[in-house]
Amino acid sequence: MTPEERAKLDYNPELHYDLPYQDYADEYVVDTTTTLVEQARSFSPVQITALLDELTQQYEDLKNQLGAVAPEAISLLQTTLDLSRDFLAKQQALLGDEAAIFDAWQRSLLNYNARRADFDRMRQAVPWDAVQYPELYPDMSSQVEEFWLVKNQFNQAEKEMRQLSRRVFVVLDGLNLVRSFYVALQNSLSQMNPPESSSSVISLPAEARQLLAARLEELQQASSTSSLFLVAPERQQALLEQIISIQEQQLTAGQVRDWLDENNPGRAVREALEQAVNKINEQYKQFFLDGHKMYSLIVNRCQEAIAAGVQAHQLAIILGRG
Repeated sequence: MTPEERAKLDYNPELHYDLPYQDYADEYVVDTTTTLVEQARSFSPVQITALLDELTQQYEDLKNQLGAVAPEAISLLQTTLDLSRDFLAKQQALLGDEAAIFDAWQRSLLNYNARRADFDRMRQAVPWDAVQYPELYPDMSSQVEEFWLVKNQFNQAEKEMRQLSRRVFVVLDGLNLVRSFYVALQNSLSQMNPPESSSSVISLPAEARQLLAARLEELQQASSTSSLFLVAPERQQALLEQIISIQEQQLTAGQVRDWLDENNPGRAVREALEQAVNKINEQYKQFFLDGHKMYSLIVNRCQEAIAAGVQAHQLAIILGRG
């Protein structure tokens, strides 16, 4: 996977979630080790927290201008930022020592690539028949022995790399959720114009005043809490807590998958565990898609409410009610 393809995944969760989670290693680790790690470092909890700090400052700058025209929307944005910070702190806890994890991950990726290259060379050098039927190729016993040594080294490197990759990518999914919200909200805030204060009461025909009064009532309703109820803070918090829980389950599911690869528990046990893992994968995908939809809804509804509030403010001044 090229760096460009990896970068696209940061902004396209639907594509990202279509990838088979158990194949992270094969999908991501080709010849892009350094690029991949550096992208992850720039996408880390510390970096995302810094982005939220920047966004919060931008929000604070506009709050005084917009709070009066759409207080419910401003309150919802404030709550969402607070909940996002708490969610980020839990992502950081899930990842652990950020620098140590990324350093260990980079070492594991480099080791995996090196061991894979060794194994590829051995597969070219030693005929498969000699590996399967060593008794028929006694003159190649040393090469077959080296083949299995290299293969076991590769298997161990792959196992270690998969375990670290799974942990990193599960957390990156959580960070991508908040980052997508950050990007969308920042774009929206940059487009929101504060209400003008220079408008003055003007003389209008009675019919026009009635028409504007009706429009004012519509705008005030559009900027009120009734338009924001679908993204209430308690619903946000519940979904974010579910996402944390399913991330932890996803990491456990990975451990189960590793155990199944190394053991033969019998058909019934294997099928039961695989069904449980598949169910977790389905929920994992759905919860994150729900999270992206929730944040998108928050941004859209707040943008609509603030725009309506600004227009209502102008109309109120024109009608002498401001």
